Amino acid sequence: MSLAAALVSLLMLVGGPVQAADATPPHHVHAGRPGVHRLAPDSEEAPAARCRYGYVVEGEGYYNGVHKIRVIAPVVFARAGKRSQRVAARLVIQYWDFEDSAWLKYGATTWQTRTATPPRKADFSPRSMIIDSRPLHNLAAAWRARLDIRWYGGDGTVKGTARLFPDWYAGSEGATQLPARQDFCGGTTG
Repeated sequence: MSLAAALVSLLMLVGGPVQAADATPPHHVHAGRPGVHRLAPDSEEAPAARCRYGYVVEGEGYYNGVHKIRVIAPVVFARAGKRSQRVAARLVIQYWDFEDSAWLKYGATTWQTRTATPPRKADFSPRSMIIDSRPLHNLAAAWRARLDIRWYGGDGTVKGTARLFPDWYAGSEGATQLPARQDFCGGTTG
């Protein structure tokens, strides 16, 4: 491994340029007229997101990069004053690109659509995405999840939106549990 590759690997583990170049994600971004929404629980002891590392690539062997990111279901209620409201949520996976010094979109799930009321949350399920991080190995220093949420009016148009970012990420590689970290998953385990 070259010195440059070793330095990139070390930075991915400690999160150096990611934390320095991109401060904590904006955890409560919303527009329009959203209802109450949050990710809970989301703490060091109970992270909202989980990163799984390591997979076998046929003909290439074992690769220790991010393989799957899973996020708990968001807590989403209808806007106050509504009897019920159609709401939707999707998972978006982003990676930190060294060259662009920016978070770029890797992919997104389909929208899950449910009905909520002001006292009863929508029955969303946890979402996950399988990732092939090998093509981005030398570009992606870190990975993170974003949950996009929509609130619809009776006419079917979007009346409010929100974006939630998990504060905490648990990690595992095989049976080994990795320490939780804030704001993102490292690109590899080492």
